[in-house]
Amino acid sequence: MSKDKLILVHYIDTGNLINSEIPTFIEQVTNKISSDKDEHLSYFIPIKGESRVECINPKLLDENEFQIHLDRLNQAKEQFDLAIKEINQKPSRPFQALYV
Repeated sequence: MSKDKLILVHYIDTGNLINSEIPTFIEQVTNKISSDKDEHLSYFIPIKGESRVECINPKLLDENEFQIHLDRLNQAKEQFDLAIKEINQKPSRPFQALYV
């Protein structure tokens, strides 16, 4: 398998937050989905718009490598969606119901 890591960009909708809340929210999302595994590099970018995860370094892969990287990307998307859901379910959060 290639030694290059996937580079994943997590675009996080912060449109309903005030500017002072954004760093805390991004930090919570980062902490929820960060892994001890060294499988990919992740960047977290606040945006006004729909949250999403994208791979920004596509490359030519054989079929096995493609499936491994696709599985990792799908797993990262699932972790991202779950982290947003869990953060929004905490009753003490001012960001509650931000991503429903």
